[in-house]
Amino acid sequence: MDQEKNGDLGAGDYIVWEQLLIEATRRQCDVLFVTNDLKEDWWRKVRDQQRGPRLELQSEFRSRTRQQLFMLQHTGLLVQASSLLNMQIIPESVEESERTDHLVTAQLPLEAREKVLFEIYRQAHEMDWDFLSNTERSNQYRQWVEDPEVGGVLRSFMTEQKARVWIKDVPMREYARAQEGFGQYAPYAVMRFRGPDEVVKSVCGPEWGVEPDSMGEKPMHCYATNGTTTRYICWGHPRTFRDLIGAALNKTIESQERPAIVVTTRDGDTAVTTEEQHQQTQLAERSGIDLEYLHRSMIPNPEYPM
Repeated sequence: MDQEKNGDLGAGDYIVWEQLLIEATRRQCDVLFVTNDLKEDWWRKVRDQQRGPRLELQSEFRSRTRQQLFMLQHTGLLVQASSLLNMQIIPESVEESERTDHLVTAQLPLEAREKVLFEIYRQAHEMDWDFLSNTERSNQYRQWVEDPEVGGVLRSFMTEQKARVWIKDVPMREYARAQEGFGQYAPYAVMRFRGPDEVVKSVCGPEWGVEPDSMGEKPMHCYATNGTTTRYICWGHPRTFRDLIGAALNKTIESQERPAIVVTTRDGDTAVTTEEQHQQTQLAERSGIDLEYLHRSMIPNPEYPM
């Protein structure tokens, strides 16, 4: 489930997660979540292989539902179905699923991939992607497929439909992380923020920093540490405050340290009104959450090739 499929929804992964929790509670049963979304937000990795849900997801799932969460990729489900469901699965079904999952990566040469990534991120920067509506973003995906510098290159290696899916689920899914300077797509972003470290220090103080490998999204978050204590910090645009307060509230259940929210604005944003700040501050205080406001400026990406 994602924004493009339902323009009224916010962060797609967050909605999926909440729905899993709701259904597990309502039905009082364990959940098997089958997805080919391999983002690190979902999966626990062992030797670079997906090995079930992240431990913090399992912990939250148990604490909120009293049930167990299991995860498989599509190919894993096909393999397990034969024995668990007494079904006959032809090997070609598994092979086709694996082939589809890796088609884009296998067929897109590095030179072509980098050319397309630089072009997509250049255009996203010029059009201020963060300020586009869901409808405008959906239209832009179509324009990219039709663009000779983007879709024209991709269609040499895949169908038009797969090109659209690749644009949406690979570079643009990682765009927010790239702007924070994280992930393999960070070098392709034209401009970026100074990183989560400035967010952490704004709410925790100068002696605090980002715990390694704790960065995530939907909403953007990390764990902050001063060497002895660890805290959950999430941040985002004022329009995402409802998502931020929901994410932070979940952490109040499992953590002894107060989580924190940083409401961020950037150049071109509408400032948060005094009334909005008052309401948000009251809600955060009653929820046991620290709240800070931070205006961030983007800087030229030091990794971007000149």
